[in-house]
Amino acid sequence: MAKIIINLDKIIQNFLIAQKICQDNHIELVVVTKGCGGDNKIIQAIIDAGADVIAEIQPQNFQGVRKKVKKMLLHSSLSELENHLNCDFIFISELEILKKYSQHPLSKQSQVIIPLEMGDMRDGIPPEELVSFLNKALVENVQIAGFSANFGCFKSTEPKVDWFNNFIQCVEKAEHQCRFKPSILSIGGTGIWNLFYKGFLPNKINQLRIGTGIFLGYDTITNQVISCFNQETFRLEGEILEIKDKKDHTYPDKGLRKRAVIDFGYTSIFTNGFRSVQEGIEIISSSQDITVVDITEASTSFSIGDSIEFYLMYESLVRAMISPYLDKVYVY
Repeated sequence: MAKIIINLDKIIQNFLIAQKICQDNHIELVVVTKGCGGDNKIIQAIIDAGADVIAEIQPQNFQGVRKKVKKMLLHSSLSELENHLNCDFIFISELEILKKYSQHPLSKQSQVIIPLEMGDMRDGIPPEELVSFLNKALVENVQIAGFSANFGCFKSTEPKVDWFNNFIQCVEKAEHQCRFKPSILSIGGTGIWNLFYKGFLPNKINQLRIGTGIFLGYDTITNQVISCFNQETFRLEGEILEIKDKKDHTYPDKGLRKRAVIDFGYTSIFTNGFRSVQEGIEIISSSQDITVVDITEASTSFSIGDSIEFYLMYESLVRAMISPYLDKVYVY
């Protein structure tokens, strides 16, 4: 059976590296665990290693957390507000949700972070609407901790220093006009890591939300590895079900090619989101339950029942971690 191999030691090494770099730069690190599908062993290992804040999109993923850690919920909804109240921080960008939240007797247990849309074309308040929104939000019975922005998540465009400065200018305008002093200025997206590492973040930013860098060790925008992180964190392993020499009807001039059929498909992975560990293996395509690869030029010889290993990109990690068709194997 196909399996995902999870190297907890390598994940923790990446976390500790990120934590040390953030501490040296007086930045609070938030570990975004949403790509792990709520896997309790991974989340608990991160907490045991010393994480101060973890961020999720599904509040139920916090339920198995045993140790005290600050919990950050990156989305909010009217239908699930009751489930949000066990979180320390909640992202809210709609006044209707904020008002309903403020009416709950336990709302004072959490703090609100207001997300801004700074060009990534995802959730958040447009900068020109922040002052109006904040003035209305401040009269509600809630604690507002500060503001956040995401960079490079939807548009897959490399962030620029000007984008961070625009975020700061927007916040400073709201501070002045609304007489409000935020305690948290949070930015997220592994694509900003290189600029942060080189010292290009404005001093006012005091919190960094990172997921993919810690769990996979690569830049989600350039798809290049981040040199300070380990990439040997997750591997997908599939069993070979069939090996046959077959003619490629699309490219008949290639002649016979040795094709292997392996036991996972797009119910478990994102079709374009993985690559072979072994050299010389070409991924042809996936159906619901199988993947076909060309092993003609593989650096390793294979037989029926052998396994082929693959590195995962973020999209495939997300799908693999919630797939009921993959076994999870933890290594240390």
